[in-house]
Amino acid sequence: MSERGHSGYDEFVGRSQNQRRLEQESLILEATELLSRLLESEGITRAELARRLGKSKAYITQLLRGSSNLTLRTLADLGCVLGYRMRLQAQNASSGTWFALTDVPRLYMGPARNLVACWRGRGLETAADHDQPEVSEPEFAISA
Repeated sequence: MSERGHSGYDEFVGRSQNQRRLEQESLILEATELLSRLLESEGITRAELARRLGKSKAYITQLLRGSSNLTLRTLADLGCVLGYRMRLQAQNASSGTWFALTDVPRLYMGPARNLVACWRGRGLETAADHDQPEVSEPEFAISA
């Protein structure tokens, strides 16, 4: 504790540039931990994920370590090849209130045949391959 009664941590995060950096690192940790847990729960190796994305295993390792910039596009690609749809939520830092868009129209409308490229990239057949009804999609949320 310093003379003012604040810990070094409080003083560090009290500076706006440090708070922003802490939020960045926190979000990176949350995203990479979520991806790691999805890989584990689906029984998918980093090598298999790399194959599905058409990337190297080293690239996947960099992403999961947080040492490479994980863009929203990359996050969406990862979700797609794992069979998940990525979503974002935000929490007001002061009030703790959560905000999420639950009624955002999807960019692809209609039956699963619009998802064929994504699903085929995973090495799976889709309902569209057999003129079947729409495939339901698993979802999870990532908090910002």
